[in-house]
Amino acid sequence: MAEEKKYDIPQWLKNLQENSWELEILISGGAIFSLFHLSDLLIESVQQFNIGMLLPGNNILFMMVMFCTKILTLGFMLHLALRGFWLALVCINYVYPDGIKQKEKKFKSPFKSRYTANDDLREQIMKIDHMCGKVIYLTIITSIAVTGIAILFSLILFIGIEIGDLINLAIFNIAIGISFIFFLLYILDLTFFGFLRKTPILTYLVFPFFYVYDLFSLRFIYRKSLLLFSSNVVKWRQIFAGLFFSLFAFTLTYFSVKNYMHWGNIFDDRLYKTDWIPFTDNSKVYTDLYYMTEWKDKSYQVGISEKFVSSKYLEVFVRYQRKDDFIIDPDADSEKYQNYSPIVQVDIDDSLYTNLDWYKKVTFDHQLGISAIMPIGHLSEGNHNIRIYKNSEGMNPRTKQELGVLDINIPFWIESKNSLPTKLEGNND
Repeated sequence: MAEEKKYDIPQWLKNLQENSWELEILISGGAIFSLFHLSDLLIESVQQFNIGMLLPGNNILFMMVMFCTKILTLGFMLHLALRGFWLALVCINYVYPDGIKQKEKKFKSPFKSRYTANDDLREQIMKIDHMCGKVIYLTIITSIAVTGIAILFSLILFIGIEIGDLINLAIFNIAIGISFIFFLLYILDLTFFGFLRKTPILTYLVFPFFYVYDLFSLRFIYRKSLLLFSSNVVKWRQIFAGLFFSLFAFTLTYFSVKNYMHWGNIFDDRLYKTDWIPFTDNSKVYTDLYYMTEWKDKSYQVGISEKFVSSKYLEVFVRYQRKDDFIIDPDADSEKYQNYSPIVQVDIDDSLYTNLDWYKKVTFDHQLGISAIMPIGHLSEGNHNIRIYKNSEGMNPRTKQELGVLDINIPFWIESKNSLPTKLEGNND
């Protein structure tokens, strides 16, 4: 029988392990502060990225990265709470080193005291200390795992779409489909501590894919430490705790991205709330995002100058996005029809405005687009509706849906100049 190897832990490592709590609290506090700001920065970065580029599956990747951010945030918050409780126990145990006094009256039946005289908090302190180590390890390792899975997913998707369009072979599409199936099995295997790699015969089937996936999913970074962890814990407990923690992280991710993804609130039980969604062709619904006077720190994809108009002109702005390149005709004979402006159509009260002079514009937040100044002096006082859309003639319905061709109605109101006061009340000038 081979003798097991035993290693002497260096003194410097022992000291680090015993006194790491100060560094842990510092790291957790700083990480929580940074991660709260990172979520907003991430949403802003994805918005800018989607304007200038078209990446297949970008929204799925965005949600995976946001999920990774929420895992880190929750993990560090849980670690900080546990370490704070641990510190409280250490302090009270130091104040009363003799433990529970014998003269303390015992609880009467049916209550029973679980603790003996001179019993202290050392055992509980050790348990929570170990728990802190597990939490901070799983937090960081899970974030690395999710990042690696996102990289692997984007790689498979990129090969399937970009190279698939060039090759256009049925056998290639089948291979990509099989790759996605094994991708899902790979995630399942990672979640349940490698049960597929422990199943006889099945190991030969999954090995080629898992070997390649390990290289791109970053599993080689944490493989050994994960084996150390899994061999010393009760697996079903960790799986249950991990699924519960992931559900909580998914919930936070949902609340972080629902406005960006234009999702409704699943916890809003009002039956007719969908009637208030402004991103439809319903002219009786609008959002402040449509009006440039309401833009504070960033512009929207389309907008008019103001909601209540007292002048004879109205400005219309449309942002130029990467997906619009599919509509622009670079081979047109006239230079006018090689640019962006002929694509945009504008109706007011169902009347098409033609021959508008469009100008290239850069907004205050450095967004590129075009702007036109529309004469509206002939319109009557009161409510009007402007429809801004992109000319997608000749495009099939599927392409229109994929590109999200713009078609938005915006209400505005023309004020009568005669109804405006000539001076402020109380002004005697």
